[in-house]
Amino acid sequence: MSESHRRYFNATAEKWLHRPESPELLDYLLQFNVMAGDRVLDAGAGTGRMTRFLLPLVGRTGQVIALDAAEMMLRIGRFSAQAKSAVTLCADLCALPLLSESFDKAVCLAVLPHCRPLQSALREVFRVLKPGGKVLILHTCGSEELNAIHARLPKPICDDVLPPVSSLSRELIEIGFVDIQAEENSALYRLQAKRPPR
Repeated sequence: MSESHRRYFNATAEKWLHRPESPELLDYLLQFNVMAGDRVLDAGAGTGRMTRFLLPLVGRTGQVIALDAAEMMLRIGRFSAQAKSAVTLCADLCALPLLSESFDKAVCLAVLPHCRPLQSALREVFRVLKPGGKVLILHTCGSEELNAIHARLPKPICDDVLPPVSSLSRELIEIGFVDIQAEENSALYRLQAKRPPR
């Protein structure tokens, strides 16, 4: 994520904290089969919108790493309810300071359009997943709808584009992901993929 992106999200962090709850996110995580004991990377965690749903699912034996490049997002976020299971980390998704093959699952909610280059972020997610580990890429609207929203926002967000699921699926395959599941309509953008088992 660029420095201008970091500044933008730091400046708007308070607005993100007060966004309405999205209970459907829990349904997507249940479909993704997040389980007790899983170690999950919440990439682009922001103020903890997805982390709050992940924590009860991984339980006391699991862990959620809530990662965001904007430190203010993490600072004002609500990650303390189950502090032993949640760790916040301020870092760039394109250069993760994390061990390879260390996560069972990764969740990318509304973050990939802000990563440049996008392929670097996807390669990093692949690297930190264990063999057989899975990634869920999620947006609560389709790429056309999201790109239209971004186009109305100030720089740098107006230049951030989400490719259609068909294009992103091809990128995931090139990186080495398998078992691609893709769905896109005006109200949902969902991609699931797996790092091959050994």
